Amino acid sequence: HCALLGHVLMALLAAGLGLPSSRYFDDALIREHLALFRAFHYPPRSMLPPKYAEQQQKSLWGVGEHTDYGLLTLLKQDDVGGLEVRSLDGTGWIPVPPRPATLVVNIGDTLESITGGLLRSTPHRVRNPSSDAMRVSLPYFFDPGFDATIERAPLDAERRQRAERNRAARAAQGYTRWDNEAEPTVERRAYGDYLVSRVAKVFPQLAA
Repeated sequence: HCALLGHVLMALLAAGLGLPSSRYFDDALIREHLALFRAFHYPPRSMLPPKYAEQQQKSLWGVGEHTDYGLLTLLKQDDVGGLEVRSLDGTGWIPVPPRPATLVVNIGDTLESITGGLLRSTPHRVRNPSSDAMRVSLPYFFDPGFDATIERAPLDAERRQRAERNRAARAAQGYTRWDNEAEPTVERRAYGDYLVSRVAKVFPQLAA
């Protein structure tokens, strides 16, 4: 069901972006998509080792600020809460409270890059705000096929110009990404090569 939802959402995005066909992403990127489903457990603060006692306040993040690599992340939260997304101007954080029978959808770096920044990846961070209840989240990462070629989507001139103006405005305001890198841009390559390079950067021990 998550895979079907991913295809439906990408078709809706293709239509909203004015691409030649609502099947543009299916044909170009996700006919044989990559998928990763994970279950994350965040223990209650009361279970943290004593050496972290001074950090058991709001500043203790189970997962610090980051963006996801691929196209979309479909996230099912429990009722504990703790997810926050960075505001568009980068100056603050917005809580994403759990809602029954809903999924959170995050945009990934690859979708930002192929739309020239018109769609932006979602910086987010997570913690367990509870002192006595564990937090569980279930993300489903919906990404291009390993051998799919990543390249700029054929947006019309108005959308390209809007994306460029937005990026220029963010640069003028001094906006910086969480990893201090430039905003994602298209470098025509296989998604698998890009994915391996990102994993190697975040987890260098795996590339050793």
